[in-house]
Amino acid sequence: LFNAYKKAVETNVGKITAREVQVEGGSAFLSDFINNVDSTGRSINEFSKDILRNSINHGIAYILVDFPTDTDGITLENIQDVKPHFVDINAQQVMSIRSQRVRGSEELVYFKFSLSSSSSFDSWDTHTDETVDQIREYAKQDGQVLFRVKEKSEESWITVEEGIMAGLDFIPVVPVYGNRTDFMMGEPLLNDLAELNVRHWQSSSD
Repeated sequence: LFNAYKKAVETNVGKITAREVQVEGGSAFLSDFINNVDSTGRSINEFSKDILRNSINHGIAYILVDFPTDTDGITLENIQDVKPHFVDINAQQVMSIRSQRVRGSEELVYFKFSLSSSSSFDSWDTHTDETVDQIREYAKQDGQVLFRVKEKSEESWITVEEGIMAGLDFIPVVPVYGNRTDFMMGEPLLNDLAELNVRHWQSSSD
């Protein structure tokens, strides 16, 4: 049973990213940033491959440019350690998108997505293998960008963080279109091949 769909996706990703991203004339900050764009150690090249794979699979992928809000212990001496980072969001995580026409251009005014992450490690005694389910919301109101983070408790969703993205007048989410159908929307690029592959499996297994 030949997985033609997966091979097609990986072949296209491989061809498009065969050459690494080149940055010319960038600052020392940018040169350092592209080696760890998502604060987890992924370089711009690794990140690009993952984003492209999601874009082909779902027709669209999203990049959120985020910034740490926990700045405890930050001083003038180590402020350079606080950097923005990319968050890759696939279409299945997105819960709601709203846009409106502003001076003749379509503009994102609301973005909501879900996220799961492992619980933090405190000590050998308190550590548990749990995942934390989050919902993050971003809304543009009165020229400002508001954000809110909710976490799931046993009975409900609790707001654990909210505030304003200082210095921004737009929601920092960038769509990466694989097969654009509308503003911030897309459909799977190789859907026909996926269906053909399923029919091949069904006939072969029969």
